[in-house]
Amino acid sequence: MRGMILVAIALLAALMISGCAQDPTVRVDVSVYDDQGRPVEGAYVKAYSNYSLGTGIEKWLSLDGTLTSTGTTKDGRVSLQILPGNYAFSATKDELYGGEEKLIIAGNNYVYITLSKPKTVGLGKLESVTVRTVAVSATSGIGYIELVSSDNPNNIFTYFEGDSVDGAYFQGSPVTIKVIQVIATSSTSNYGVVLELYDNSANLLDSRTANAGDNLGDLFTSSKPVGWESYSGGDTITGLLGTGKYLGTTLTVVFIQASASISGTPYKAEFKLKDEEGNLVDTQAVGTGENLADVFKDSEGNQALATGIQVDLIGVSPSTNIGYIEITRLEPKPKTGEVRLSLVDNATEKLIDVSSDALTMVLTVCNVEKTADSVFENSRTWSKVGECWTTANSNELLRVNINPMGSPLPIGDWNFTFYGENYLSNAAVFTLNEGQLVDQNVMLKKKAGAKGGGGGGRTYSTANPLEALQVS
Repeated sequence: MRGMILVAIALLAALMISGCAQDPTVRVDVSVYDDQGRPVEGAYVKAYSNYSLGTGIEKWLSLDGTLTSTGTTKDGRVSLQILPGNYAFSATKDELYGGEEKLIIAGNNYVYITLSKPKTVGLGKLESVTVRTVAVSATSGIGYIELVSSDNPNNIFTYFEGDSVDGAYFQGSPVTIKVIQVIATSSTSNYGVVLELYDNSANLLDSRTANAGDNLGDLFTSSKPVGWESYSGGDTITGLLGTGKYLGTTLTVVFIQASASISGTPYKAEFKLKDEEGNLVDTQAVGTGENLADVFKDSEGNQALATGIQVDLIGVSPSTNIGYIEITRLEPKPKTGEVRLSLVDNATEKLIDVSSDALTMVLTVCNVEKTADSVFENSRTWSKVGECWTTANSNELLRVNINPMGSPLPIGDWNFTFYGENYLSNAAVFTLNEGQLVDQNVMLKKKAGAKGGGGGGRTYSTANPLEALQVS
């Protein structure tokens, strides 16, 4: 009998101990659906206590509080163990968001969340909007950005690659921003985002790359360099001028890909230079700040590309692994050559000594491409007549280098005409090529009855080969 009493006491003690250790949490079953009512597998669920919600349309994007429990849905469902109380539950999957508030009590609790894309209404003035975050989703690998407006800092707007940002204004006019792609500028997580700005009629106004901390108003107000262009891996840069062996031809550059040879280092971009027939001329990999005209060489190791291509930005899209570059096209300076003309009396075949003949010779210069305007217009000794330029030369033996601005002439077709009081007009017409010295004699015939001329006792040479010069 005594033994039975002891067993009963032991059982009672066990029940009392069990009651003291009872789990105070309750189970909450959370079901997550898309906007079509289909279960969302793999959604990430969070439960917040002591929470606060944003005041904007997307209040679930600015949910804050004490993170009490998390879980990932399987077949659209997940169970959480939490203490009774007021909670805000949020769920995310890729670019989808949603949430629900619920008072959790003892017993069975069920929460239902519908996910949808964030609305894009109400961003406001771009002058007040800052890029808060540029990142890549750890679950989907899709890039996204977070924008915040100083006019309403409680609202954080999230947009994914391919999204359009509506409800925005720039300089007082309605605009739309398209999130083109997030790019990494090195093999570490250093991201930027390519944004396109459109007006209310869907006309492209601008394209920029933004980083975290950038103000969108400042970004789209700042001026881009003349010649700014952007390309993706596989694109071809056309309309490039060759030089050296490829002088007078048009070349192309193919952007192959961007990569980093060592983890954590900035990307380099690989390019191929091709001639007019598509034959490979050279392949080079360069970093940011380099100019392709400085690195591309022909088969003899000489410069092959005249048009400058300065590489300003190199990146790779984490979601597609396709390279992206921004460049500035630098058009080459006008190619030049030198001209040396000698006036010869066709009867004596001697250089005309202007000084001894007390003559005044006038030189008129025309260029069929009208580039003479930029060459002669600032020169004190030249004056414009129609589409040509003239100058008077006296008291010298007229064997002159034609460089009115102290530098060689641009290449092209030139027409030089000489005349004087004792000589008939004559012209020298030729095509000036890059790096060329034209050493040409202009034969002048003395007018009938004219005195003097042909002095100096110098016989002109009929051999005046064209000489190659180094162009600076």
